[in-house]
Amino acid sequence: MKKILLSLMCLIGIIATANAQTENLISNSDFEEWADGKPTDWATLATSTATIEQNTDAHSGSSSVAVMGDKKNTRFASKSYTLAAGTYTMSAYVKQNGEDAGHYRLGYVKLENGEVVNSQKDYIYGDAAAAAPAEWTNTTFKFTLEQDTELALIIMNHKNGNGASFLIDDFTLAKGDATEGGNEEDGDTETPDETPTETSTIAEILAAGEGNAKTQGTIVATYERGFLMSDGTGYILVYIGSNKGYAAGDVVTVSGATNIYGGLLQFGNTPTVEKTGTATVDTPTVTTMDAAAMDAYLKEPTIKYIEYTGTLNINGYYYNVNIEGTTTAIGSISYPQDGIVSDNLNGKTIKVTGYAIGVSSGKYVNTMAVKVEEVESDGNTPDETPTELSTIAEVIAAGEGDAKTQGTIVATYERGFLLSDGTGYILVYIGSNKGYAVGDVVTVSGATNIYGGLLQFGNTPTVEKTGTATVKHPDVTIIEGADLDSYLEEPAIEYVQYTGKLNINGNYYNVSVDGAATATGSIQYPQSGTVTAKSGDIVQVTGYIIGISSNKYVNTMATKVETIESSEPVETKEYTVTEALAAYVEGEQIPAIITGYIVGSIEGQSVAEGAIFGDSTSVTTNLLIAYSADETNADNCIPVQLPSGAVRKALNLCDNPTNYKKEVKLTGSLEKYFGVAGLKSVSAYEFTGNTGIENITGEENAKKVIFDLTGRRIENISRPGIYIVNGKKMLVK
Repeated sequence: MKKILLSLMCLIGIIATANAQTENLISNSDFEEWADGKPTDWATLATSTATIEQNTDAHSGSSSVAVMGDKKNTRFASKSYTLAAGTYTMSAYVKQNGEDAGHYRLGYVKLENGEVVNSQKDYIYGDAAAAAPAEWTNTTFKFTLEQDTELALIIMNHKNGNGASFLIDDFTLAKGDATEGGNEEDGDTETPDETPTETSTIAEILAAGEGNAKTQGTIVATYERGFLMSDGTGYILVYIGSNKGYAAGDVVTVSGATNIYGGLLQFGNTPTVEKTGTATVDTPTVTTMDAAAMDAYLKEPTIKYIEYTGTLNINGYYYNVNIEGTTTAIGSISYPQDGIVSDNLNGKTIKVTGYAIGVSSGKYVNTMAVKVEEVESDGNTPDETPTELSTIAEVIAAGEGDAKTQGTIVATYERGFLLSDGTGYILVYIGSNKGYAVGDVVTVSGATNIYGGLLQFGNTPTVEKTGTATVKHPDVTIIEGADLDSYLEEPAIEYVQYTGKLNINGNYYNVSVDGAATATGSIQYPQSGTVTAKSGDIVQVTGYIIGISSNKYVNTMATKVETIESSEPVETKEYTVTEALAAYVEGEQIPAIITGYIVGSIEGQSVAEGAIFGDSTSVTTNLLIAYSADETNADNCIPVQLPSGAVRKALNLCDNPTNYKKEVKLTGSLEKYFGVAGLKSVSAYEFTGNTGIENITGEENAKKVIFDLTGRRIENISRPGIYIVNGKKMLVK
């Protein structure tokens, strides 16, 4: 019985080890979480250039990502990750998008502080681009990092796909080979030692170096990716990918693999953590780091409690501190917890207090901050937030600084609310609405700053709801274009109403008001359901002006948006190619149905230089159509953009050479294409059956029954056109 149990325990251990080895190292890899049209933790960096869409055709779960093409190389990228030196395997499931089979390629790009340093060298890819398969298929790319590396994972939509798209799902990254039955790493095929059952001190673990370990200690500080723990013999970082609710003072037991990152030993991102109690945390004596000390730290990193002063530079997820006098070193506040760093401090002089936890990219002193304070030019910390309440009028009169006030919420948007106490109004920007509603009585305290020409509370104030009250909006001021312009010179919070044409572009809701020389209305972050109108509608906006942006947009916290006049669909007219060339207006998009003969395609950058007449072409993305089937003058032709999918598949001459000289009726948008009058966004096509007869042969007009296209019988054909001759449709030039 003991032998059976022992064998079973060994088997469980092996399975657990294999599972640990193949742990996925990236978040939202199944693309099930989406926000603002993007999967969470993806497409956040500038290197992610592809247009993406959520798709319900999924390998697992309920959604995948459609990576759209653009006739050039585009990339869909993850957020930034920092990986320890070693071998990794990324894999993804790929499938063509309906009839669309774009070309894909896996890879990664090296980053430094979230940015690509050398675009020629830092993009690394696996196998050559391949067409997406008809069914979900797994593809992999193995790579080795010689040192700790910051990078983003990439799947490319390659230009060889001619603008076609594909689907991607279940994108994973694992340490090692990720081969079936377990992973190899650096040629070592032996099963790693199991995690020790006995605990070691942190000092003993540090002395032993990389391997498997188990220890117990108290958490002394946290950040958004884990925590720092100590047992009195030393410190060790525990990186778990998220904080998971751990707090300073928690006593925990940690077991798992350790590795070197940033020059220091740490537990990696899949340790086992068990909270066993709480304890008091004694903060060590702080070491003040000047420029020389920061530079020296790069050569001999160690965990210690430090403070340094410099200018904060916030760039996306990166909080860097430039320290005067350093040769190389830059402070870096690593993954700060909410409330540690206010965005209002960007560009200001701050003092950072926390634990140095290693070095990245050879110059950043990574810091697990416990406190970040603004300091004045004399090095002193500004006064703390007042404990006494001020009226909003007093807060505005005092200008930027720390303040505390109380009032009633009179309007909300997706990023905060507008507060009033009867003496004035002040915007409270908190990054999200967080459930606050009109009528809530709240106390707000924190730093204020100027934005859009007006004073506001920034995005990390403390807000406490203390009650509710009835809200009555002031009398509305109806403004016109000239009035809107005046706010650009003297912004003020005022309850207004204006009317104009709505233009929705992504998250931007702009309103063009007649008579405005410069100003454009801008409905800021509207609450769900506030705007039901569509682009092109004439709308009446009622709400509070809350400042200006880009020297032209009058930002408005809308309380009501009403459709005054709905934009009617434009009539789609039918044209011959000759008529369409005459109807074209540069800069406009005219819905059109154009009938013409397929005479060729374009291989190049312009119609004049790249027009190819005939059925021999390698191009699938466009056509040339003309009034005559025998046209060879590009000036008399219209280039047609073939969108990916059924239209392209049926019409392109590369795959369908028999379409040459066929007459086709195309529904699309008459607009500029290849720099000339063209047809884009083709949504429908119909072959008419006519094959472009040049003229009528035989005894001219003899013994023939002829009708024009109106059904009127005629005796003779006197001008070019399409006629019904003896029951057959014919074209006469």
